[in-house]
Amino acid sequence: MRKRVERLERAVRYQFADPELAYRAITHPSADLPKTGVQMERLEFLGDAVLGLVISDLLIAAHPGASEGELTRWRAALVNTKTLAAKAQELGLDRLVILGRGEEKGGGRGKPRILAAIFEAVLGAVFLDGGYEAAKNVVARVLGDSAARTPALKEKDPKTTLQELTQRRFQCLPEYQVVRVEGPEHAR
Repeated sequence: MRKRVERLERAVRYQFADPELAYRAITHPSADLPKTGVQMERLEFLGDAVLGLVISDLLIAAHPGASEGELTRWRAALVNTKTLAAKAQELGLDRLVILGRGEEKGGGRGKPRILAAIFEAVLGAVFLDGGYEAAKNVVARVLGDSAARTPALKEKDPKTTLQELTQRRFQCLPEYQVVRVEGPEHAR
């Protein structure tokens, strides 16, 4: 356990006062370990919220003249599974994560969803261990350059365009109703 935690601390450049938090952050639910203390999923939940806050903070500081819409789209471009998984791999979290046998055999170390979740869990652990400033420092080191640059924004998707139009014209959002669902569950 200690060696993994030490490697994690070097990767994120943060020393944990409570190494157990760090260990829990890199322990995937598939690992057959005793369920004591804070679990990875709860750390991931917290880390997701902290990441959104820190990235918002960094974007506002880096782009004082940007509109709320631009900031929102930039944040979405930075805080997504693909980006977080890539950063997790850069940090070597794919080699540190503790997986169960099935997930290990199924290529879990390379799954973007797992890598992004581990990244968020580690951030949640840093926040619990050292507070907002510690978490902000980690995010700034890992994603700060990306926040300082203005990410290329994609065109708005049709749903967003519709919602903005109805909000502007009618001061309300459209209500959606599922009429029909087709296709297999993984490709609706």
